[in-house]
Amino acid sequence: MATITKQCPMCAETIQAEAKVCHFCGAQFEVKITGYCANCHEMREVDKNGRCIKCGSELLDTHIESTLISQITPPAPPRPVQPVSHPKKGPSAVRVIVGILLGITGICIIGALLIQSVPPASFAPPTRTPTRTRTPRPTNTLRPTRTATPAPIQITFDNVGDFPTGRLVILNGQLVMFSSTHCDTDCGMLLANPFNTSQKITIFVTLGESRENTLPNQMRPLPDPYRKSDIQVRLDDGTYAGIGSRITVTGRICETTSGNPCIDRIIKIEAWK
Repeated sequence: MATITKQCPMCAETIQAEAKVCHFCGAQFEVKITGYCANCHEMREVDKNGRCIKCGSELLDTHIESTLISQITPPAPPRPVQPVSHPKKGPSAVRVIVGILLGITGICIIGALLIQSVPPASFAPPTRTPTRTRTPRPTNTLRPTRTATPAPIQITFDNVGDFPTGRLVILNGQLVMFSSTHCDTDCGMLLANPFNTSQKITIFVTLGESRENTLPNQMRPLPDPYRKSDIQVRLDDGTYAGIGSRITVTGRICETTSGNPCIDRIIKIEAWK
């Protein structure tokens, strides 16, 4: 799955679509990765290995859904404290009369002082009104563009070499006996054209955990040495097919070390009807 990015709605930085936390601003996302399970025949979430969370099969057409679930809001600026004003008591009549008499009497005394320079009054600098910080409005999270996965195409033994590696294809054939094979997580088998047995192609089928615990579209592990009757492939419907059985496989085109076409990453094995 190609790396997909998204734009953080909080800080507008570009981050990976799978990111659950923006490493620029700390915004958090709920991330869900889903795809189509050919075995379950419906959309499933992926497990920690990137496969179907229910049956463990490979998922097709996977995509990522990312939803913003939290954001960091800057704290609001403190509100200026308003001074508490106390009501002043008005002067009494006695004080008013005394003040007037003292004022008249002192006019002559302080008259000479009026012509002297008066020290300039001091003013407190104006205070700056705190600026309100605007909280950014959350934006809708952009969902990654969903890429359509091409549907599997029916091919034949005559044109199998005309398709590129990785193409999802469907091929009908007959299981034939092989002299030796190499098995790891997958096991190489031979599929032949029943109408022209000289046409054969190698298919790689996933091995089950044990002969008793083999899932549909897998092959039973082979004993060492093995016999013809030990070669058993479990079909999509749960039944088994052996050497000589006609089957239909759905998988992707690959290339062997000798340069011949092959089929691997098989997602379905059915009886050829």
